[in-house]
Amino acid sequence: MSSRKRSLSPAREMEKLMKKVKKLEERVQAASARLQNKDSLADESSPEHRDPDPSDSSSPVDDSSEKKEEEKVEKKEEEVETEDEEWAEIIGENPKNSGAQITTVKSDLLEIWKFFCTEGMKKEAEEALIAKYVCREEFNAPTLNPQIASIMKESSKTRDRYMATIQKLAGLSLLVIGSIMTNIYDHRDEGVNIIDILTPLKDAGDLLSLIINKQSKNRKAFIEPGLAKESSAILKETSIDEFLYGKDLSGKIKEMKAFSKEADVNVRGLQIHEDVRNKSYTSEAVNSTTKNLSTAEHRPREAEAVRRARQREISSRWQIEILCKQVVGDHG
Repeated sequence: MSSRKRSLSPAREMEKLMKKVKKLEERVQAASARLQNKDSLADESSPEHRDPDPSDSSSPVDDSSEKKEEEKVEKKEEEVETEDEEWAEIIGENPKNSGAQITTVKSDLLEIWKFFCTEGMKKEAEEALIAKYVCREEFNAPTLNPQIASIMKESSKTRDRYMATIQKLAGLSLLVIGSIMTNIYDHRDEGVNIIDILTPLKDAGDLLSLIINKQSKNRKAFIEPGLAKESSAILKETSIDEFLYGKDLSGKIKEMKAFSKEADVNVRGLQIHEDVRNKSYTSEAVNSTTKNLSTAEHRPREAEAVRRARQREISSRWQIEILCKQVVGDHG
């Protein structure tokens, strides 16, 4: 078996060093306590506090024995630590330990960016922020080829313009961050004013927050066309939070279902009333047509004319009923 050791990851190495520091702190505390005890014993055994007693068989603390004991404990700890390191090398890193850095953000700044991510920014403020920086050609969104634009539907063009706006915001963010890095590096000797760093950094954060908000709206635009009209009506009343359609979506759906049941009862009542009326119209029309035909049996041409007239009358009444139903539905 090869005796070559694998290099530890930064996270594992940091954990190892912290264990060593903790052990050293414990040893320092223990040594300090022993030193205090030794000083107190020395004071008690001094001639000022105690008369010499030849029969006293007590002896001062043996420093060499304590040192040996400490070395023995230290050696044992190193052996255990070496075994732990070898075991860690064999099994590898714990997948739960991502090693990701834990960042800290001031609460007021976090609230501002959270608002921009969910609610967006006022149009005037957004336009002023974009106009604050001149975007370089390297960061501009690619222009749509005119050959493709000429054969695209207007809805597709609108969607592409929206996506190009998002790309422009991303390009401005890169530009601002790059300028900050350049400014710090170019003035690394004399230093940089902190305001000159934090102000554009805040602008870059605002731009990135807008990108998140616009991408959330873009996701909605792709989801909603594939849903039923009733579902789309519910979703339009929602707002973005930790969920794309809000955490209270379930409550809104329950309200809509209750409203739909009530509306369904009203529609059924209207349908029954309509069926009764249609039945009476049909019965009346048939009876009238039969009567006219019976009186005009010997006149075939007149009988045919009467039949067609009654059919037109029935069709007209049906159309009126359909229009009434639509009007009732629109006002329901």
